[in-house]
Amino acid sequence: LLRRASGTMLDANVSGMVAACWLAGCVALAATWRGRRRAIATGAGVLLTFAAVWGSGSRTALLAALVGAGFALAAAVLQTTATARRRTTLLVGASAAAAIALFSVLPLPTIGPLERLRAGIHTAGATGPAGVLISLWDRDAYGSASTRAIRDSPLFGVGVGAFTLLSIDYVRAGGGPDVP
Repeated sequence: LLRRASGTMLDANVSGMVAACWLAGCVALAATWRGRRRAIATGAGVLLTFAAVWGSGSRTALLAALVGAGFALAAAVLQTTATARRRTTLLVGASAAAAIALFSVLPLPTIGPLERLRAGIHTAGATGPAGVLISLWDRDAYGSASTRAIRDSPLFGVGVGAFTLLSIDYVRAGGGPDVP
């Protein structure tokens, strides 16, 4: 129904965040190798983890993956010579262009995070930057439910695994709509 890949974790957001964390981890692990082996390991790791992030449809995971990849790329470039930096810049640029073209052209069975972001903004009727921020914060009433949960249990919280189940009750207690 939602067309989001959840992996073995049965939750697309969690699966996407784990993949996003591993994106930078793959780059760090491949840094211990040299030559073609390093390039192949880095490329394969980044492609596989980015595909998992995209397939999860998680907007937060996409942001985390981009931030992690940015830091990993900056660290990798700083460790190279000037000649290698130019080559790395060209390689990264070509890889990014190829990835964008690939994900734009392929008919994927999953919905990507950018499509979810666009759909969420349009369905919320968000107008202007303030409306976009409000719609992103209160996605399907989860933002107000999390705020209410923190207010009720500020010291210990409700538990990482319990929020998904409790959020329905928090939304109903606040008079909100049924959450998906």
